[in-house]
Amino acid sequence: MAKAINLLRDDSNIIDGRLSSIGAKLLIDAASRTNEETGDGTTSCTVIAKAMLSEGSKFRHQTADFAQFRKGIKVAVDRICKNLELASRKIVSAEEVNRIALVSSNFD
Repeated sequence: MAKAINLLRDDSNIIDGRLSSIGAKLLIDAASRTNEETGDGTTSCTVIAKAMLSEGSKFRHQTADFAQFRKGIKVAVDRICKNLELASRKIVSAEEVNRIALVSSNFD
């Protein structure tokens, strides 16, 4: 019997327990990669992944064309990345870096 998964406040650190769910493993891997590449964003990653899993479950009951489903996810990811890139801006001052660090640390 698998133990429960315990997550810390940042949604990516496993405290104890063995993972039995491939979905949980993928979610934790995605959150970890997000943290490695950006230094933050694990909660956003977890929320987006949950939405994708929910929608994927609905799609699975509607059709068995997983190639189409995967293609749809790729199109959505590409659009999201493009929109994030358009909305992003360069951080140019130490003050901006400090504000971002403060928010990322949950004001600790």
